[in-house]
This record gives sequence, C-alpha cells and structure tokens, in this order.
Amino acid sequence: MSSPARGTEEVRRDLSAERQQLVDAVSDLRADVRSAARKIPLIAGAALALAAVVAAAKRQRDGD
Repeated sequence: MSSPARGTEEVRRDLSAERQQLVDAVSDLRADVRSAARKIPLIAGAALALAAVVAAAKRQRDGD
C-alpha cells in the first residue's frame, strides 16, 4: 500500500518546519562555537603555565 499523495500546502508546511529546525540548529552550533572560542585563551594560558612548571621541575631535578 502506498501513502496518498501529499498536497502542495502540506509539502510547504513540512519544508518550512524543516527550515526552522535547521535555522535553530545552526544558531545553537554558532553559540557553542562562540562559547568554546572564549575558552581558548584560558586553556592556552593553563598549558603555558603547566609547561613552565614542568620545565622548572626538570631544571631543579637536573641541578641536584
């Protein structure tokens, strides 16, 4: 059994709903990217600080 043919208006409504879902998903993705981008300087700073601590510990160990 095949389903009855969909009307033009039903197809347009479905396309409009799908388009809105896509717009919402893109908006959420952009917000997530912006949030992650704000954290990059903090992460980079923490990595540099950790590298400095490791280097200092290595110098101290090699000096003993």
